[in-house]
Amino acid sequence: MSVNGEAVRVRTGTDQSEEPGWEVDPNDDWALAVVATVGRQLRLRREAAGMRVGEFAVAVGYGEDLVYKIEAGKRIPRPEYLDTADEVLDAKGLIAAMREDVKKVRYPKKVRDLAQLEARAVEIGVYECSSIAGLLQTPDYARALFEQQFERPLEVGRLNNVSLQVMPMDSVAHPGMSGRIELLKFEDGTAVGRSDGAFNGRPASDPRQLRILDLRYGTIRAQALPPGETLALIERMLGET
Repeated sequence: MSVNGEAVRVRTGTDQSEEPGWEVDPNDDWALAVVATVGRQLRLRREAAGMRVGEFAVAVGYGEDLVYKIEAGKRIPRPEYLDTADEVLDAKGLIAAMREDVKKVRYPKKVRDLAQLEARAVEIGVYECSSIAGLLQTPDYARALFEQQFERPLEVGRLNNVSLQVMPMDSVAHPGMSGRIELLKFEDGTAVGRSDGAFNGRPASDPRQLRILDLRYGTIRAQALPPGETLALIERMLGET
């Protein structure tokens, strides 16, 4: 297949039209407007390229039903869908640039801005499996030396209102192996949680889902080194550098 005289690589894929977690919240006006705008732009560019829905679906590797739903503003497109559509339609990055707004749409209104929620939380529980949590990072994290980046967690871990624990590298399998887990608890008794390995990575406020995340986080803490041993480990590591 070709678009504008250039060959287009046809890939295979799975129709994600019925996969949960990519539907638009009918009560979220901002999300509805964003998804409708993205869908309209995709349709206009596809039509300008002279491609039928069936041809476009084959080129991007998704089913026709999903293409129709995305263009109608009824489904949230995946980031990789936008990237492939940008390539197929030769949009020169204009479609791919919509990824950030589309990413925000996946989060419910009440949990869209986790940074603001963290500022209101009275208790924050975070597990990171392969990086240092933002609250523990130095300002120049990307350029920090090994010593500097471990001095900051040591400093924060000594605070009275912080409990810092490290998971040993030789630990048995645990719920945090699938990625980050975060739990925010608020003064009014409500909470919000998110995990890379649960509920399609979307923030959760449903009590049943929060209970699952809370249990997983509790299991991680039970398997991790106690705070005292964690601080001692970091001090030893710093002493060896």
